[in-house]
Amino acid sequence: MQSPDNFPSTPSAPGPPLKCPNVRIEPITTATDDETYGTLNQHPSTDRSYQIGISDDQGPRATMEDSYGFIVDFDSIRGQGLFGMFDGHGNKMAAEWCGAEFHKHLLQRIHDKPTEPIPEALGAMFSSMDGSLSQQSQKSANMAASGCTAVAAFLRIEDAHGHQPFATSFLSTPDSSAPKIAAITPPPSAKRVLYCANAGDTRVVLSRGGKAERLTYDHKATDKSEIDRVRKADGIIFRGRVLGYLNLTRSLGNHEAHDGYSLKKYVVGTPNISKTELSEKDKFFIVACDGLWDVTTDQEAVDLIRDIEDAQVASKTLLDHAFKNGTRDNVTVMVCALEGDLGDIIHSGRLYEVLRYHGRGLATVDNALLIKSSLPPPALLSYPKSTFTPLRTTRMQLRLSFAAVLSLAVVAQANPTARFGLFCCPKTADGVALTEQHVGHFALRCSYGEKRCKYASGSGYGAVEGCPARAVVNANPPTCD
Repeated sequence: MQSPDNFPSTPSAPGPPLKCPNVRIEPITTATDDETYGTLNQHPSTDRSYQIGISDDQGPRATMEDSYGFIVDFDSIRGQGLFGMFDGHGNKMAAEWCGAEFHKHLLQRIHDKPTEPIPEALGAMFSSMDGSLSQQSQKSANMAASGCTAVAAFLRIEDAHGHQPFATSFLSTPDSSAPKIAAITPPPSAKRVLYCANAGDTRVVLSRGGKAERLTYDHKATDKSEIDRVRKADGIIFRGRVLGYLNLTRSLGNHEAHDGYSLKKYVVGTPNISKTELSEKDKFFIVACDGLWDVTTDQEAVDLIRDIEDAQVASKTLLDHAFKNGTRDNVTVMVCALEGDLGDIIHSGRLYEVLRYHGRGLATVDNALLIKSSLPPPALLSYPKSTFTPLRTTRMQLRLSFAAVLSLAVVAQANPTARFGLFCCPKTADGVALTEQHVGHFALRCSYGEKRCKYASGSGYGAVEGCPARAVVNANPPTCD
C-alpha cells in the first residue's frame, strides 16, 4: 500500500446535510447583441456555425447531480465553442463546481501558455480542476465525499499547423479585468478541430456521414486496461467496483482521505484526450451522461436524431428515448449541430452572420443588413431606396433555395477580393416593403463579372418557379431579369 502521507487528510466527521441537494446550473440566456463575451451558458442573438440544444431530467433518482456548461465563441474567436458535462456521485458538490468553473481553467491555461499543444492544455485543465477540488475537500467533508465524471469538448478554429496567429491576447472570462472585446473572425483558410477530454463514462459521439464515432473512452471498473492500471497501483476491484465502492476508475473529486490513504490513488483524474479534424461529413455531436448510454448505443442515438434540424428538439428526443427505454439515472443530453456543407463558408466570416443552414434544401438570410465580411473592402448591402423600406427597420427573412445559397458561397470562394452585397430587384409583385409576405417573390442569382455559378437550380439562377423578380449578388448595380 501507499505510504500514509501521500494524501492530505479531509474532515473525519460527516458534513451537514446539503440545504439544496440538487445541482444548481447557470441559467441559459440569450445575449442582447451579437456577442456573448465569454459568458457561461449564453447564446448569441444571431446564429453561429453551430447550434446547441440541451435537455436534462432528474428521472427516478432522489436528487439531480448532473451539471453542464457551454461557451459560444470561446476565447473571443468566432466559431469556437467549449462544452462541458459532469455527472456527480456522492453528492452534487463536485459536479456543480465543475459546471460553473471548468471554462476558466482552460482559458487561463491557454493564455498562460499560448504555444502549448491543446491536448496538453486539456490535461493541465483537468489537473488544475482536480487540484482545486482537493484543496476544497480539506475544508469540507461534503466536497471530500463528492466526485463526478467530466468531459470537455473544445471546438477549436486553427490553421494548418494547429496554431492561432489571429488570436487575441485578452482573457475573455466574464470576471476578468480585461476589457470586453468582440470576437474576431478567423481567416477563410482556418479549419475546425474537435478536441475531447474525459474522465469517467460521460461520452462525446460524433455523427460522421451518418456513422457514430465515439471520441471519448469509458473509464469503468469492468474495462480490462483500467483494471490492470488499478491493480498495478495495489488496488482491488470486486463486484465491478474499485475497492467495492465506485464503478468508475477515473473522475474529478473523490478526495476523501484519512491517515494519508485515499480512493484517489486508484480513481484518478487523468483524462483520455482525442483530436478530430472536422469536415463536411460531420453533422453533429452528442455529449451525454451514462443515463442515456446505459440504454442506447452510439449508433442508435445518431440514427434517432440525424434527420432532426433543431438541436434543442434533437436533445429532447434523446432524453425522452432514454426514459422510454428504462433508464433509472439522471439524464443530461447536449447536441451540437454543425452547419453541414455551409460550415466552412459560414465560419470563414464571409456569410457568417446571415446564413444558417437548416437542412432539407433551405437556408435563411436573417435581417440581411447585418451582412458582415472579412473581405477588403467591407461587404456592402444595397437596395433601391425609392422602392424599398430599409431592411434595418424590418425584421424579416428571405428563404432562398439551398442551391442558391451555395451559388453565393462558390462565388465568394472563387473571388476572394470581390465586394459582395445583396441587391433586391425593384420589380417585385406587390411593391414596397420587404416583409415576410414577400418571401415567395425572391430568389437568388449569383454572378461576378462574366462568371455565373453552375450550381444553381431551376432556370440556372436558383429561381423559385414563377418568381417575377430575382435578387442579384454582385459588385455592380442591381439588375433585373
